[in-house]
Amino acid sequence: MAYSQTIRRLSKVEGIDAKVVATHTLFTCPTNTDVYITHAIITASTANTVTQRPVMGIGIATGEDDMFSSRALTGFTASNSVYTFTSFANAVGGSAGDVIKLGIDNGSTATTHTIVVELFGWMRQTL
Repeated sequence: MAYSQTIRRLSKVEGIDAKVVATHTLFTCPTNTDVYITHAIITASTANTVTQRPVMGIGIATGEDDMFSSRALTGFTASNSVYTFTSFANAVGGSAGDVIKLGIDNGSTATTHTIVVELFGWMRQTL
């Protein structure tokens, strides 16, 4: 992946089961690189009979919520629902070798609830 200070999609992870409490790798920061995450877009690719929304966050440290704190995804009960984590005033970063993960703290209650996570930001080469 090229180094750029232009915001771009860094990764797209499909097929995540939002019903299951688990962690999922979204992106590993390349060698000699600082990565700045600006936002993540979560889309429900399938959602059938969702009665309880999932609670999730994104981060590097254990708990996966040091970039975007864990929260229940408001209005996330139908297929094609979209939820966006944003950093508002400034990007949150990681360094070479850091693994950015999605942490599902409480799985949704549903027949099926599959999500896609797209992670956006920019990278800066360190020397």
